[in-house]
Amino acid sequence: MNSPVPRLVYRIALPLVACGLAIVSSGQTSTPAPLNEEIVQLSPFVVSTSKDIGYRASNAVSATRMNTPIKDIPISITAFTEEFINDINPTLFNEVVSYAPGVTKTNANFGGTRDMINIRGFEQNSPLRNGFAGAGLIDPAVIARVEVSRGPSSVLYGSLAPGGVVNYITKRPMAKRGGELSVSAGSFDRLGATLDVWGSIDQAQTLRYRIVALGETNKDIYPNYRKERTLIFPAIQWVPNKNWSITWDYEKSNTVENATPLLRPQIRPRNFTPSVNAGWSFYPGLPRNFSYSSATDRRDQDNTVTSAEILGKIADWNIRAYYNFNQRGVFFGSTGTSDVTNNLPADPSFNFLGRRGRVEGNDAHGVAYQLEASHNFVFGSNDLNVLFGGLDTHGSGGSYQSNRPGALNPPKWDLRNPSTWDNNVYVNPQDLVPASSTWSYSKTQAYYATAVATLFNKRLTLLGGFRTNKLNSESLNRLTNVKIVNPAVRKNSPQIGALVKLTDNIGFYTSYSTSFAGQPGTKLIRNVPSGPIPPVEGKGYDAGFKFDLMDGRLSFNLGVYQATNTNFATNIFELDPLTSLTYQTTVTGRTMRSEGFEFEATYSPIKNFQIYTSYSYMDAFVKESILANFPVGTPISFAPKHSANLMAKYTFTDGAMKGFHIGTGVQSISKQYYSEEMGSSVVPFSTGSYTLADVFGGYSWKHRGHLQSSINFQIKNFFDSYYNPSFFNRYQPRRLMITYKISL
Repeated sequence: MNSPVPRLVYRIALPLVACGLAIVSSGQTSTPAPLNEEIVQLSPFVVSTSKDIGYRASNAVSATRMNTPIKDIPISITAFTEEFINDINPTLFNEVVSYAPGVTKTNANFGGTRDMINIRGFEQNSPLRNGFAGAGLIDPAVIARVEVSRGPSSVLYGSLAPGGVVNYITKRPMAKRGGELSVSAGSFDRLGATLDVWGSIDQAQTLRYRIVALGETNKDIYPNYRKERTLIFPAIQWVPNKNWSITWDYEKSNTVENATPLLRPQIRPRNFTPSVNAGWSFYPGLPRNFSYSSATDRRDQDNTVTSAEILGKIADWNIRAYYNFNQRGVFFGSTGTSDVTNNLPADPSFNFLGRRGRVEGNDAHGVAYQLEASHNFVFGSNDLNVLFGGLDTHGSGGSYQSNRPGALNPPKWDLRNPSTWDNNVYVNPQDLVPASSTWSYSKTQAYYATAVATLFNKRLTLLGGFRTNKLNSESLNRLTNVKIVNPAVRKNSPQIGALVKLTDNIGFYTSYSTSFAGQPGTKLIRNVPSGPIPPVEGKGYDAGFKFDLMDGRLSFNLGVYQATNTNFATNIFELDPLTSLTYQTTVTGRTMRSEGFEFEATYSPIKNFQIYTSYSYMDAFVKESILANFPVGTPISFAPKHSANLMAKYTFTDGAMKGFHIGTGVQSISKQYYSEEMGSSVVPFSTGSYTLADVFGGYSWKHRGHLQSSINFQIKNFFDSYYNPSFFNRYQPRRLMITYKISL
């Protein structure tokens, strides 16, 4: 095996070398000519950040696909600024978005390989990237802004759950030269370096660039665990005149983990014998850093995204053309399982953890083309902003799994006896037997139109939209070579909303919208394919108040909602007593509902004191069911009734402490459930409640009189609280990180 040291040095040193070249270059290049402000005229498709103050975001694009003040949008929306994201200093995308009301993390596959989240209790598999289809693996180093638009959004974004949509906006090239280099070190042998440089290549500042590079490694409390993460993100923008621009970016990231800690061991009802009467629970008494992963277990995740965007203007119509290609791959080799079993008849107790050999993975790619046009019509004091768009996207992907036969597996672990916990077994590829291998393809064509009217001197805002979609899909079982081509599915999605300004600073909003989401697979009637499974259909109602007070220093949103998702597919099995054959039939008769209220506020009592806070009450449950094994009232997975968040920072601007800042982030989650079908019933599993507190701070100064420098610290999980972030994620202990940053 190759030593990890040279590879690590290479990954950490790459950004440092690039930084050195950037500094040398900046010293040898003449100062660009003054920027022509006409050249940087903002497109309505690009969010404006000029009025952002600290944690307070002024505008958003995700709710309407156009740059609009948040206080004037009749939709509940959260926008996290770049300052907010930098203060969190995330290594995972979930660390940012989970501060929004009604958003929780799930990561429900491969032990948490993708940034999967719930909004209002409904799962959103992949957040959007710049408003378009992105990849499932997201690196926070490229993110400039995150927006969460709550409520059904299919009129703008197609196949989605009714909870809402998350859209992250990547860093863009800039005209004026600048950059940042940061190096970090911390607990569990953490080392990292990040370079972010930008500027113009030519004197006229028409050809601009941005480059982000990252290398990072760390261990953890879990035995044999090591993680290595790398990223490269170049972007180029050409701005020939004030009306047109072309932007291209490329993102390549890789994360490799050894001995990945997976689910905590559990006693599950499906393992029970009739003589055992117990609930589904974590196995008690194990150390916090318990892990059944072997030293040779490995998870390798690759992500590639490239996109091109053309912004322009033709006869007062604003045009956007967009192309996106994304590809991801995950390989996972593991030797452990979380199921605690008994050793009947030798031992009737549940104390034994099985071992296995498994290799699984998936790979997927997608291509999207989108064209949009908008125009703002002015009628005296009234405005009408219309948007028309079309989308063509297709993608394919495959998944596979191979297992070692049970007779070849190592001995079970006796959880009462640590001497049996052997972490040095490995998976021999020659022992593996294919268990599954599938491939699927989907294609979506859509056309949509929206209109936003501001009337009566901007006292009334009306929003409306409509989308028509056509979905095609097919699938292939690569082991049996059975291919199924489903007939096309057509679906329409309307949306309406209104905001009434009761005063210049207080608005009341209400909205109604619908959503749909395709369901994978083919509908079966007694094992006979009978076409595609109909889409899940959602609808949602929102109402609330938006306040923008004290010259913008206090803004908050208070709203109520109800979201319903129906037509969930479930397979039922029946045994023919005459032939002893088992028949599978697909039925769609389950409805999920989530309802509650949300609060969110940003407050700056003084210029150097920033506060963000949010709270959500959510009641999410099975509303209707025609199946006995999905009883009404079953809680929806990862939907806590109560969640509260706080982020606050104080910056010293004078006196002996000038240049220092201190802050904290607090997240409190009530008991939540994971509901899984087990045979004839759905069993909700409680992961418990928890509260986490982070502390951060730092000092900034001018290096050599002109280079801005800073040294920052961050302590995550300050009180070292033991918790279960979700059913699929493990506890992260208290950890310290110190970062030195210099502006170029």
